[in-house]
Amino acid sequence: MEAAARLAAARRAAIRGDGPACRRLVERALTGAPRHDAAIEEEASTVVALLELGLRHPDRAVAVLEPMLRVTSGPGSRRASRRSWLADLVEAALHTGRRDLARAALSGPGSSVAAGESLTLRARMARAEALLADDDGVDVAFGRALALLAESPDVAFERARTELCYGERLRRGRRRTYARRHLRSALLAFERLGAAPWAARARAELQASSETARRRVSSGEEALTPQERAVARIVAAGATNREAAAALFLSPKTIEYHLGNAFGKLGVRTRTQLAVRFLTEGGAVPLAG
Repeated sequence: MEAAARLAAARRAAIRGDGPACRRLVERALTGAPRHDAAIEEEASTVVALLELGLRHPDRAVAVLEPMLRVTSGPGSRRASRRSWLADLVEAALHTGRRDLARAALSGPGSSVAAGESLTLRARMARAEALLADDDGVDVAFGRALALLAESPDVAFERARTELCYGERLRRGRRRTYARRHLRSALLAFERLGAAPWAARARAELQASSETARRRVSSGEEALTPQERAVARIVAAGATNREAAAALFLSPKTIEYHLGNAFGKLGVRTRTQLAVRFLTEGGAVPLAG
């Protein structure tokens, strides 16, 4: 139970893009779990792959998940756990140009989902099938996935991911007007959830569709004082409080004060989220030397 709780916290960190916290929690979960606990090992790999997928490293996600595909399916509980990550493998494989691997993930054991399975699992697999649908069937396939997610308000992250995937597919099919509708919805949802790397991915897709994404927190950035903005930028570039203090000729206490104010105005909680925010916008200031 302790390992499962740590992995649940690691999944939340992965969604936020907090890589160090995610990996630390995964490591602690594996260290504290019984040796060779297949369910814990699979969930740990699933969480790491989700982190890599969010950070736009699909090749790393494939490297984590592909070996799991080759493992022989075990009894019912083991097979059920396998299915929870198949959709992520499909998405990562397609982003790396490995359509054969994506198809293999959906045709192997454990890929079929019964009507009585959890809503989240059914929605994930519906999204995976939609990703592999041909151009004529893509709207119906994604519509089916979104209809499943509309049944519950507790799957906001999965719905946003599905809208992002749908928007990406539509943009690549040169259906930019329809793509923007889903990409905007995904962006707003990711920002509400604090899923910074996923929001950055949605924002990049919107920009690629010839639209400048207006960020929900832009008013917060405008509210920063010059001192808060300077501190936030240098910390986003990787400086510690002490290094920022030396660079800006301030005390570490003053840095801590301004950084706390900036976090509150920007709606971020970690330095990683701050870095994603500023690096995405090209606003971080690299450290000299």
